[in-house]
Amino acid sequence: MEELKESLIMIGKATGREDRAQELIQYYDEKSIEIEEMIKDQEKKSVYLAGNKNYLSTTSNKMYQHTLIETAGGNNVTGDIDDTYWVEISYEQLIDYNPDVIIAAPAAGYTKRIFYMTRAFKV
Repeated sequence: MEELKESLIMIGKATGREDRAQELIQYYDEKSIEIEEMIKDQEKKSVYLAGNKNYLSTTSNKMYQHTLIETAGGNNVTGDIDDTYWVEISYEQLIDYNPDVIIAAPAAGYTKRIFYMTRAFKV
């Protein structure tokens, strides 16, 4: 998130709209505080985010998607991966993660059926 804020500031300077960049950053910070308040007493669910092309492609903790999962009150099951950005995990690793929630990209090249098949092996 910090890199996004830095990018907004740079774009604001480049376009002569530093005031607008600061407004966007303030808005994001305010919404983050609201979300923190809404979820403070809720149990964190484990979350797996599948990539567009392959359901075994996922995000590391260096990606903005990781920040969104954590901000929303989830626990990114691949949050311990920090040596790359998008990463390919194994089928067995996905089964071992056994996430409470699986998020598939809207334009994914696979269907949700693959996740039912994956979870069926974890009995």
